[in-house]
Amino acid sequence: MPADEYARLLKTVQEQTATASLRHVLDRTWFLTLAHTGIRTCELLNLRLHDVDFANQRLIVRGSKNYRDRVVFLTPTLMNAMTDYLTLRPTVEDDHFWIDGKKALAAPRVRYCVQRWGQLA
Repeated sequence: MPADEYARLLKTVQEQTATASLRHVLDRTWFLTLAHTGIRTCELLNLRLHDVDFANQRLIVRGSKNYRDRVVFLTPTLMNAMTDYLTLRPTVEDDHFWIDGKKALAAPRVRYCVQRWGQLA
């Protein structure tokens, strides 16, 4: 994606998720995770709490392409967003990193948001 198009998309995401509500913080943070790390949507949705290593500024993508684990480094902006999200994340027994309501974030939600933001941008 050209830099100017990404800038418009990022601005749109920031505008659409401007409040500090859990839903907005969740959506903004998973978007930044995709944008800053380049991981696939399925990898995003499979992240678990123990996969994020703030001390070493990285996350572990487990069983990605060819069933190999890999390390992806976190930017300071992404680390701040993830920290903000974790302060609001509901306490549930599920260890998925992304919790939407009381269950794990699902692909249809991600697709819907990305499509909507793309149209708005």
